[in-house]
Order: sequence, then structure tokens, then C-alpha cells
Amino acid sequence: PISAYRSTQKSDPALADKVYLWKTPAGPVTRLTGASPNSYGIWKFAENKEGAKAFLRHYAANWVEGFKASTGYNHPCFTRMVDRPMPILSNDPSSHPSDKLSVLQTGVEWHATFGYPGPGTTAADEVVNNYIIPDMMANAATDKMSPKEAVEWAEKEIKAIYRKWAL
Repeated sequence: PISAYRSTQKSDPALADKVYLWKTPAGPVTRLTGASPNSYGIWKFAENKEGAKAFLRHYAANWVEGFKASTGYNHPCFTRMVDRPMPILSNDPSSHPSDKLSVLQTGVEWHATFGYPGPGTTAADEVVNNYIIPDMMANAATDKMSPKEAVEWAEKEIKAIYRKWAL
């Protein structure tokens, strides 16, 4: 992820020059990785709904400046929303070479929201936010559990979450 790269740029610039980002490896069916999209909204109980709407309209109309300020973290995921080449990702003055982040412009082709192949749901989000899959892998990798036990543990945890949400 871009955060690991940006952190390396700050802590060890020489190493960052040797770090490149690339697509997730392709599996037997397709190439996919989980995406953690963010969105903006206005609560029904917001005290300044008109001000919030004005802010969102301004942000949408001027997204490029916000994107540049985020150094590439907050790039839009909708292909028709953003012309290519994208600023920062296609030409980042702090990266060597300056186009090393350009692969991120194709992210929409190889990212899926959590819950894939179904829709993103509250239950899928809870599974992600509770680190069930990473913990399963860590439990097996550190011999806290056998691989079979780790999978069984994760399945039990996931099923409980989906039951809670009646999914």
C-alpha cells in the first residue's frame, strides 16, 4: 500500500528509491485484492447540513488539490470520475522515478470491496475490522494453532458475526 511506501520515504529515502508498488499477484481465476473505500456523507442530525453540502460540492469540484495534498493516499476509485494520467500517481516529484506509483491508477481493475463476490455488508466490514483473516494466518504461521484449527476458529468467528447481523 502507498502508506508503507510513504513511511519508507520518510524513514529511509535510499530504501524508498528501491521500493516499487505493483498489482496483487494473480490467482488461478483473477487478480484481486481487498479495497477499503471511504465515503463522505451528512448525518441526518447534522447541525449545519447546508454548510456540509457546500463543503462536499467544493471538495468534489476541487478534488485534485485535496488529492495532491494527500500525496496520493485519497485517490478516487471511480474510473469515469478521474482523467488519466492522475496527478501524483503519474508524476510524483518525491518518487524516483517519478512515475513509480502509476500502477495505482489501474487499481479499480484489481480491487474488490470486502464481501466480494457478494456486496459489501456490515458483517463483512466487521470481519475485516476484527482482523479475523490476518489472525487466522498468524495463528497458523506462529504455530499457535494448526492450519486446520486456525481455519475452524476463523469460520466460527465469521459465522457468529454474520448471525449477529442476520446475514
